[in-house]
Amino acid sequence: MVTNIDIEKAEQSRIKTDISGTPSAFPSHPINPGIKDARKKGLPWLIAALVVMVFALLLLLLVFILLNNTSFTHSSSSSSLSSSNSKKSLKDLTKDDWPSQSPNSLQATFSKTAVASDNGLCSEIGRSVLLKGGNAIDAGIATSFCIGGLNGHSSGIGGGFLATIYDSKIKKCVTIDARETAPLATNENTFYNNPKDAFIGWFFLLFN
Repeated sequence: MVTNIDIEKAEQSRIKTDISGTPSAFPSHPINPGIKDARKKGLPWLIAALVVMVFALLLLLLVFILLNNTSFTHSSSSSSLSSSNSKKSLKDLTKDDWPSQSPNSLQATFSKTAVASDNGLCSEIGRSVLLKGGNAIDAGIATSFCIGGLNGHSSGIGGGFLATIYDSKIKKCVTIDARETAPLATNENTFYNNPKDAFIGWFFLLFN
């Protein structure tokens, strides 16, 4: 005679067998040592490929800047804004309405705007942004990106800036102090054991 207790025990025994005895539908296989070795060997090649890609992008940026500068040198522009163009808005101005690029005199004066940077090519990029209707902040950002690519020691990672911006709508100047600050972990002994780090490499850029 089969009782309810016997049925429950049999059911529990079947469940335990299913859980512990039945193989998984997706058995886990150990990773082949050869695959691990191949992954380790492939990692340096992957890093090298990424480095090559970064250099290629920087090279393309330089070519673009050179081509852009060439197009400007072939265009003739007046030495100053004429009186007939003085009422034009920035969006209506063309490159022919602006002073000649890269004036030689340090005493040069401009009726509207000027762009000055560490690199003449980068100044031309800022000038181009203004000619296309951008404002001073747009031109400054574009010029800074260029400086970061061509003169990495002057701009980019670890860099800072000071800006004085005049808002013609409210007739006031705003000053932005974004000078560099050292990481919180920096102290007087940061470069004591490795003095070269204070002058060479990315560590120097981040901490200076």
